[in-house]
Amino acid sequence: MALNARDIKIESNYERPDPLNPGTYPARLVWVISKGLQAQKAFQGQEKSPQLEVYFVYELLDEFLLDEDGEEIKDKPRFINETLPLYSLNSDKAKSTLRYFALDPTEKYKGDWTKLVGTPCMVTITQNKSKTKDIIYNNISSVQTMRDKDAKNAPDLVNEPKVFDVDDPDIEMFYSLPEWLQNDIKENLNFGGSILEEKIENTPKEQSETKNTKTKKATKTKEVIEENSEDEDW
Repeated sequence: MALNARDIKIESNYERPDPLNPGTYPARLVWVISKGLQAQKAFQGQEKSPQLEVYFVYELLDEFLLDEDGEEIKDKPRFINETLPLYSLNSDKAKSTLRYFALDPTEKYKGDWTKLVGTPCMVTITQNKSKTKDIIYNNISSVQTMRDKDAKNAPDLVNEPKVFDVDDPDIEMFYSLPEWLQNDIKENLNFGGSILEEKIENTPKEQSETKNTKTKKATKTKEVIEENSEDEDW
């Protein structure tokens, strides 16, 4: 038996659901997670400047995971997510700007993403083949405003909404995120010496979990969350 820890494969119970068919789906924004200032991949050999990034998750309102009999599990809705550079709303062609105005077309909340969690919308989804694996991924091509009549009748969120601001970090919220997402956030270029780094050092995860157990019932996202290397849906 090999005793090299690098050779040991990590076992996972996660089973990737079938990709969603291309189309436009009713959804609600459920997570807005600030990842801070992140290094960007070079494009066509040219280095790109670091950018503020935000991780968005949408809960689909009429698509659910299936049980062993192929029946919908109504408390396990499907999700789709994306990570985008965050630009000023004055950058009218930026994806983040287009997403914002789809959710807040009258700018009622004056650019405040934290106010938009729970907002109903329409999400157009495409299928894309992985460049490195024999896997079909879903990606978001656009987000549109849901008409008022449909928004009033849209089902409520099933899962707990999450908002995380890397510049004003809630350590309990941070530890509630998937570990891979925590690691991404800690890779932000301003992490060293930040308030978040200080809070992590002063409140280890085990201490935070003990405190939560004593003060409130645990709440769990009702679906397994896995790292998505290509804006994968779950």
